[in-house]
Amino acid sequence: MIANEVDYFKIRIIRRGSDDGALGKIHRRRYRGSTMNSDEDAELGCENELFIVSQEADPYFNNVEIFCGITTVHRQSLLQTITIGYISELKGGYFECEFRSIPQRCDCGWSSVSKIVGGHEAQLHEFPFMAGIVSFSLKRIICGGSIISDRFTLTAAHCVSNPSEANNIALVIGEHDVTTGKDTPYTKLHLIDRIIYHENYNNVSWENDIALVRVQEQMTWSIGVAPICLPFLDRFRNFANQQAEIAGWGTTEFGGVLSNTLMKGTVRILSNEYCQNQMDLCTYDDEVDSCQGDSGGPIILNRDRMFLVGIISFGKGCPGIGHNVRVTSYLDWIVTNTGQDFCMKPIGVGN
Repeated sequence: MIANEVDYFKIRIIRRGSDDGALGKIHRRRYRGSTMNSDEDAELGCENELFIVSQEADPYFNNVEIFCGITTVHRQSLLQTITIGYISELKGGYFECEFRSIPQRCDCGWSSVSKIVGGHEAQLHEFPFMAGIVSFSLKRIICGGSIISDRFTLTAAHCVSNPSEANNIALVIGEHDVTTGKDTPYTKLHLIDRIIYHENYNNVSWENDIALVRVQEQMTWSIGVAPICLPFLDRFRNFANQQAEIAGWGTTEFGGVLSNTLMKGTVRILSNEYCQNQMDLCTYDDEVDSCQGDSGGPIILNRDRMFLVGIISFGKGCPGIGHNVRVTSYLDWIVTNTGQDFCMKPIGVGN
């Protein structure tokens, strides 16, 4: 249920009867890690009637709040949607709900979790801003990308700069394991409206290797799909010697096979002397690196929230020094070409 589609509405749900047995008992045991809220004088209601709320809009109802008895509940969705459930074996049982739309607060870079070379499989929804560039002809993800708004994803220009391929690619979001469609309910394939790659992109030197992908349909935020923060308030920091995370579905070794699951790893950001120019951001680790198929994916500073500081571009073998696009060098270009207002958060101090 998307709360901001209308300003106000009210619903009433009535149970007409059931022969399914003790639904309340069955479902109350099924919701792991959930909070039970009950009226002490309504034990019968707790056994036979349950009202369930997920402020995260989790369709699987994990870590939900469960209510019973005669009571009034006030809850606000954490994102753009909220999920409610009603279970009853009592004929005539009912609940009423009132929904009001409120302006969405400025937020970005969140994660539900408080193969890259030498890396490990990412946890489900650990990187909800992660997107994949999908080739229809190859039937696989060919590059990564980072969601920055409800319409735009940042990626590498060399992933999308071939005009003949524009109608052959799409954007997948909310994905984790590409071999199954059952690991997450948030996976969705978006058709592309247009591609904007940097006007000074050089396909030989790979300078200005940055592009924006605009999707036809607006993305909806959830625990599985969310925008990453851009470092507007830290545009003059070089981030040297900071530990950063990388993620992608690329090969786990040079010349190897692509990973079926989203992989992650940790690398160190190098000082500018290791890079070709000041607009690059270079990374290195003895064992961990981005590899073939990870291009376009994120270089992430993970603090209280996640920030996109680099876009994976190229390297010589993997592991090895990775040459990436320094996002702070292109913030004005991003704003100009998206025409959008972005949420601005400080990165803060980290290792």
